Amino acid sequence: HEPAHRVQEEIGDLLHTAISLCDFMGFDIEETLEKVNTKFDKRFTNLKKLAAQRGLDSLEGQSLEFKLGLWDEIKK
Repeated sequence: HEPAHRVQEEIGDLLHTAISLCDFMGFDIEETLEKVNTKFDKRFTNLKKLAAQRGLDSLEGQSLEFKLGLWDEIKK
C-alpha cells in the first residue's frame, strides 16, 4: 500500500501545480476545472460508446494499451 499511497500524494502535487499555473496565468480556477471536467466527461462517454460499438459491455479487464488506443481515437 505504501508505494501506491506515495504515488497518490504525487498526483496531489501535480494537481496543486496545475491549479497554481491557472492562478499564475490569471485564469479563473473554478471555471478552468469545470471546463476540464466537461471535456473529460465528454471524452469518457464517447470512449464507452466506442467500446460498446466494438461489442464490449465494459472496459473492465481491458489492457491500459487498449484503453489508451480508444482514448486516442476519441481525441481525433
